[in-house]
Amino acid sequence: MYCECPEFKRCCFCLPLRKGVLFVGYFIIFSNTLSIIFNSLALSGNTDVFPFHTSGFTYIETELAFIISIVLYSIEILFNILLVYGSHQNKIKYVRIYFYFTLATTAVVFVQQIIEMTLIRYSVLIVHSVLLFICYMMLHVYIILLVRSLLKKMEISNQHSYDNQLHQIVSGDIKMDSPPYCPTVIPYENC
Repeated sequence: MYCECPEFKRCCFCLPLRKGVLFVGYFIIFSNTLSIIFNSLALSGNTDVFPFHTSGFTYIETELAFIISIVLYSIEILFNILLVYGSHQNKIKYVRIYFYFTLATTAVVFVQQIIEMTLIRYSVLIVHSVLLFICYMMLHVYIILLVRSLLKKMEISNQHSYDNQLHQIVSGDIKMDSPPYCPTVIPYENC
């Protein structure tokens, strides 16, 4: 079965595609920076700023979770910087790297969420986790489709394949069947 992915011309129905992708990139950089700040504060022990509940986990497990999340947010910031730079400079390579990164992280998060949902014992937490998972996946699929549309647009606009027909005529690549003059003009020889 063949199915085409939608192609967007605008981001969020109001911004042009390139500016919308830039906005998304800057917003993700901003939100991940805030997440790094809050995780760093929680890691330092300042629970007044970022209260968290760690029942059932030891201090080392909680500290390790914060360190891992800081590293992952930092990696995501680096890839979003690639997206922003590639979008600003019309560099297809950087936008494509971000596209593949987003595909990979979405697949990993999908598998991770399925595993986590099988480990949850309370039905209220399952409903909460499923709703958050659906929102997360919808947002990431939308971002993937936006970046894919931007990639297609950049590839079409960056094609520098111009036909120099005059050069082809002079070099003899194209043979002309009709005379090179306008058919309404009578040549001098026939007069």
